Amino acid sequence: MKYHAPYGSSDPDADYVDRNSSTATSGSKIPAAFPNYTQREIVDVIEKAGITPDDVLQLADAIQRRSLRSHQTFAASGTYTVPVGVHRIRVRLWGAGGGGGGSTINTGTNAPGCGGGGGGYSEKVIDVTPGDTFAVVIGAGGSAGAAAGGNGGSGGTSSFGGALSITGGGGGGGGSIAIGSRLPGAGGVATGGDMNINGEIGGGYSQGGAATNSANIGGGGSCPLGGSGGVAMTGAAGGPGVSPGGAGGGAGCGSNYAGGVGAAGLCIVEW
Repeated sequence: MKYHAPYGSSDPDADYVDRNSSTATSGSKIPAAFPNYTQREIVDVIEKAGITPDDVLQLADAIQRRSLRSHQTFAASGTYTVPVGVHRIRVRLWGAGGGGGGSTINTGTNAPGCGGGGGGYSEKVIDVTPGDTFAVVIGAGGSAGAAAGGNGGSGGTSSFGGALSITGGGGGGGGSIAIGSRLPGAGGVATGGDMNINGEIGGGYSQGGAATNSANIGGGGSCPLGGSGGVAMTGAAGGPGVSPGGAGGGAGCGSNYAGGVGAAGLCIVEW
């Protein structure tokens, strides 16, 4: 809002003064632009908050509606109910990570597992009415691929009402799958948000030689603005994904190891 100096002042930044008879100082005169600009600025704030200007106590309500001062976290599925006085919310949603594939030894050859795919991320600002309810679904992390070359499981889908949805990351291929067909898990796909970021694809592998030799193992895919993927090391099971939404790492070489489990999704509602 532009500042309007007293009427007739040559200084555009001059202050307003009161009339003072003892010093023969005239009081400042208010230009018409002063109340016009001030009222229009305030009315614009009130109207953009979805309020019809019709009383003298609406500015504070308008400012409150456009600010975020509280939040509720959902680590498990549930229902969000819009509190009294809340007309706008911001939803942050993470998908679940996929599980990492297990490793195996076939005829003396290392067969490591691939990493699972990370969950995606979605964010949206939604205009609401107090008392509205939204079903919140939190996807479960993908299961770990069993030792002896099992495939990792896909993560479950996370959603917020009908507004946001994120598929879980895919499971990483296990060591029992043929070379060329053993694939890392795909990242989860986010839809519906003002911002949608898909999850990271899991890490792949390279085939080893004799069972005592090492091979490259696929780490778990990470979740955007969320958890990192599980680690993958030679001679060890795949590491678990980090919450929210990190994928499990693929199992390492040297024996039959299980992959890492994927981390569950998450939802945070702010108002």
